[in-house]
Amino acid sequence: MATSSGNVGIGTTSPQNALDVVGAVTVSRGLNASNLNVTGFSITDDSLVTLSDGSKKKIKDIRAGEEVLTLEESSGN
Repeated sequence: MATSSGNVGIGTTSPQNALDVVGAVTVSRGLNASNLNVTGFSITDDSLVTLSDGSKKKIKDIRAGEEVLTLEESSGN
């Protein structure tokens, strides 16, 4: 499965990253990432979100059960 570059691809024969998946992905037990880039939109630990009560906090401080309404694009993250 690994290529000569050390990268692994699913749905591709030329992976560009350590793990390169082409196609839909389902994660059922959680996803941990210190930096997440979703089609050019970067989400970091310090990205701000607005909770359902109107308060704001860093995404890394969100706890299970808290309802997030929006991600603050203006936070620069």
